[in-house]
Amino acid sequence: MPRELILDNDVLGATLRAVRGIEVNESTLGFADLAEVCLGEKGHYLGSDHTLAVMQSEYLYPEVGNRFSPTVWEQSDKPLALDNAIRTRDEILANYVPSHISPEVDAEIRAKFPIRLITEDLLQSA
Repeated sequence: MPRELILDNDVLGATLRAVRGIEVNESTLGFADLAEVCLGEKGHYLGSDHTLAVMQSEYLYPEVGNRFSPTVWEQSDKPLALDNAIRTRDEILANYVPSHISPEVDAEIRAKFPIRLITEDLLQSA
């Protein structure tokens, strides 16, 4: 599994989210929360249930890339997303055991074809 595919997963997820489009209406604009923060006592958008809901439904949090600020990135030895992708790839290859094929279907396939991958070896390495 190439490391680029793992890294691309974050980019493709964000692209698919952008292609879906942005719904703009009175509810999504959150005018009540804007008024509460700007004119009321709330003081910050992150204290708003509306903001939290939008962050959870609309923002794609990267799995491989990081969201460090430039300052934190500098102080963290400048980690590269590519290095994280390589670690993620190696972890998947070392621990993943496919479960989408039932044991019965696996047995049928193995009876018809010379499958060299030993299921028990996968289970032991995971």
